[in-house]
Amino acid sequence: MSFCITNQLQEASFRGVSFWVRTDKENYGRRIVTHEYPMRDEHTNEDLGEKAQTFHVTGYVFGDDAQSQKEAVVSACRSRGAAILQLPAKNAFRAVCNTCSVSRSKEEIGVFELNFEFTAEPMSSGAPTPAPVFAGLISSVATDVLLGALTNVFASTYQSSNVLQYVSTNAQMRVVGFADSVLALMDAAPAVVSQDAATDALTTAISLAQNVAVISQPSPNDPPPENVVQIVAEVISNISNALSPDSALIIFENLATYAVAEAVGPSGVARYGSHGLLPSVGITGSFVTIGDETFLPTPAPSELADGANAAAFNGAVRSLALVAFAKAVASTSFTSRRDALRVRANLVELFDQQLQRTLDETVIGALLDARDYAVKALTQSITSIIPVVTVSASRSMPSIYWAYRLYNDATRATELADRNRVPTPAYMPQEFEALTP
Repeated sequence: MSFCITNQLQEASFRGVSFWVRTDKENYGRRIVTHEYPMRDEHTNEDLGEKAQTFHVTGYVFGDDAQSQKEAVVSACRSRGAAILQLPAKNAFRAVCNTCSVSRSKEEIGVFELNFEFTAEPMSSGAPTPAPVFAGLISSVATDVLLGALTNVFASTYQSSNVLQYVSTNAQMRVVGFADSVLALMDAAPAVVSQDAATDALTTAISLAQNVAVISQPSPNDPPPENVVQIVAEVISNISNALSPDSALIIFENLATYAVAEAVGPSGVARYGSHGLLPSVGITGSFVTIGDETFLPTPAPSELADGANAAAFNGAVRSLALVAFAKAVASTSFTSRRDALRVRANLVELFDQQLQRTLDETVIGALLDARDYAVKALTQSITSIIPVVTVSASRSMPSIYWAYRLYNDATRATELADRNRVPTPAYMPQEFEALTP
């Protein structure tokens, strides 16, 4: 096989490790046992249920580092437990690797052929999927796919050399702004459920701000700048562990729109950094007007670098916060359809905004998977919530009266009083909310 034409292959990944796929085959069916009886011309087929869904994949790794790529794939397949499998023509899903065989040919040096057999993890369609399953799927997307993809994007786009000073200044502003946002949001957060995780989040954010120069202008002995993505992910993970899901929603919703030192055009898509053009030139949207002529200016190299750095760092913050937001949504128990519908609409809008700004296909796929899992969890929650009705009366009555009148159960008086936040259950308002009887 010739690898001169790479468009014959499509990228896939398992447990966050990438490889290239030429063919993949899906197997479906049912477990049928055929019973044949002596002295009878007819047989019976006994249906024992659906077969496990399996996938046979032929993939490749190649290049100067083919050996290390192959070892990474083998290590992922030998690890215990299910993980996210991303195939070219399917949404990401959890699967286990049954077998992985490696072939090498002397005619093609630096090429390894990989043959996999995967089995999909079961997800019952006959009963609602538990919320922790959706939250676990979103966590797997974050750790197995998104984090590595964002790190690669940052490494390939971030520029810190041969640029004007303001590019470095803006890079520092973005990192410090993220740390300040975390400190302010955690300070305003309600009581934490894990003090250790909260402390880790704050100390990591402070350390990030204190070492900002290492990121903006690293020396040859410093860690690579893309390590900042891992640090941001640690901060967001600690916030998620420190707070209850409903409390974390507010913080991650705020960070999902993070855009410090980033210029956003009328379409909502970030084009360049915050340095802008010369103040003596009139600006209309993304166009420049000089005299009677309006045209799109060609940005300077440093401006392009500033824009690339803004998209790399701020995009990583937004993407990681969005996935954490999706996990918090999937883990939250909603008691009101109205609240669940509002959160679902907001979640979809926030994801759509970031998807418009994202160019990397792996990041896009991870964001879509996280969004879809959260939407499924919310939709399932919405269908299980009892609708709320508005009760109107000509005069005020005690909650115990309405509990007996609506539900034939006086013990639900406290529920009515709490739902409507009345000062005293002895006087319900003339119009109030109640669950459908």
